[in-house]
Amino acid sequence: MVFLKALFNELPHFVEHSLKLHICLPKDKRLEKVIEYLHHYYNTEIKIESLGELALLSSRSLERIFKKETGLTLSKYQQMLRIIKSLELLSSGNLTISETAYTVGYKSVQAFTRSFQAVMQFRPTDFMKNINLNIVKGIY
Repeated sequence: MVFLKALFNELPHFVEHSLKLHICLPKDKRLEKVIEYLHHYYNTEIKIESLGELALLSSRSLERIFKKETGLTLSKYQQMLRIIKSLELLSSGNLTISETAYTVGYKSVQAFTRSFQAVMQFRPTDFMKNINLNIVKGIY
């Protein structure tokens, strides 16, 4: 619930950056186990070969089918999952940006910040400032 509140309260302030934050679930049944695995282990290093074994596909076929079905590469899909989860964690107010970065699987805060900014078009610190401002205003 906190995550949805954050999206409704925070993200409209950043719409001018044409935010595109969604991921499509593939319809191809061969990718069901891959999607389940990605959603469960988004914060770990994932090997494409292992995902190929799950789908009973070669790595190359998996990448091609996955991109066709979702519009994203496997690594971009994982990045989106990490950023979505980070928004939820940051919105909860229980973790710092640094703690959130490591929790969602980034090896450094700098890598997290670059990834966050690439997806969201603003920095995690901007997001946190806006959350804190809304808390002060009594929106939460």
